[in-house]
Amino acid sequence: MIYDIVIIGAGASGMAAALSARSGINRPRILLLERHSRVGKKLLATGNGRCNLSNLQAGMLDHYHGSHALAQPSLAACPPDKIRAFFTSLGLETVADSEGRLYPAGDQAAGVVDVLRLSLQEWGIEVLTGFEVCGLEPSFRIAARDGRTVQGRRVILCAGGPSGEKHGGTRDGHKLLAGLGHRITPLYPALCQLKTEPEAVRALKGIKYRGSITLLENGKAVQRETGEIQFCDYGLTGIAAMALCRACAQGLAKGRDMRARLEICPASHEALMDLRDRIPGRLLEDFLTGLVSKRLGQRLLFHAGIAPLSRRADSLSEAELRRLATLLSGWTLKLTGTQPLAAAQVTAGGAAAEDFDPMTLQSRLLPGLFGAGEVLDVDGDCGGFNLHWAWASGIRAGECAAASMG
Repeated sequence: MIYDIVIIGAGASGMAAALSARSGINRPRILLLERHSRVGKKLLATGNGRCNLSNLQAGMLDHYHGSHALAQPSLAACPPDKIRAFFTSLGLETVADSEGRLYPAGDQAAGVVDVLRLSLQEWGIEVLTGFEVCGLEPSFRIAARDGRTVQGRRVILCAGGPSGEKHGGTRDGHKLLAGLGHRITPLYPALCQLKTEPEAVRALKGIKYRGSITLLENGKAVQRETGEIQFCDYGLTGIAAMALCRACAQGLAKGRDMRARLEICPASHEALMDLRDRIPGRLLEDFLTGLVSKRLGQRLLFHAGIAPLSRRADSLSEAELRRLATLLSGWTLKLTGTQPLAAAQVTAGGAAAEDFDPMTLQSRLLPGLFGAGEVLDVDGDCGGFNLHWAWASGIRAGECAAASMG
């Protein structure tokens, strides 16, 4: 049997592609292939199980990285309102939080996967799970590792990237494209933890605060984020720190000196002098307790070279207070790496944009082959932007693949 459209990968972009292709006037016969035993495995882990579907600002290009030229047409064609309408048509309501992040009304990723799965069944889209693709021929004959084959007239590749390996991440999509002559840009982890020299942070494991963090490349500020930052035994985590991962990984790969400057508390030298004069008899071990957590305050005093902590506050010299103020407003840590790509939430890099028509997401090298989602060289900021790209590019590829059937 020859299918009109075969979609490789039943994640967010793959399911969106299948549903959008089926909803067109041509109503092609569609087969959705998934290597796992069920659809949407990686989707279940998003947003800490809540599934941050999109963002009200998701149509703005400055929230995306990689190829803006490839991303722009799909984002313009599928703004947040269209994505919300897409899910409403499937029976899923969405709600926005105060920062514009869109979630399912039921606040559960499982509900999103269930709605998509039910819609695939109701719309007559065939789904074949446990089909691990190992070969894709220019004739669109698709082979599985267990020897099975299927044939399509059109193929949409939605196999994702290698990030989040334990949740289903894979390099298979990039390998398939490379085998067909597509160029693959270097792959980097995005949205994952930063590694520092462990001695600097190990004693702070588990402590978190809300502040700003700036990425320095060879001493120059290249990115600044504000939000939650948490110390772990090997470095820094939290939304704000993880947002720097992409640029940090790329800089380190180029041999650049990468550092993180932590803006923990905007306490000036004068403010610390005033604090000292107000609590002259307080021991140094508790001197900063009213500004930051006790353990963090003690560690900052240590890094400022202020000891012993059994001293009284009124023993602090102006030089010591200046060093302490500098650390509070800009404690700089050398970055030695990031968590590996397999542990990242998102893959940065992917199939080179020049090999795809940005208006249709069709391959320029092999007409009839389309790409969508994380396999392409587009990734977004934290906050629903990556899933928005998955939906938008999947819908666009599905619509254009169906339209190309004539």
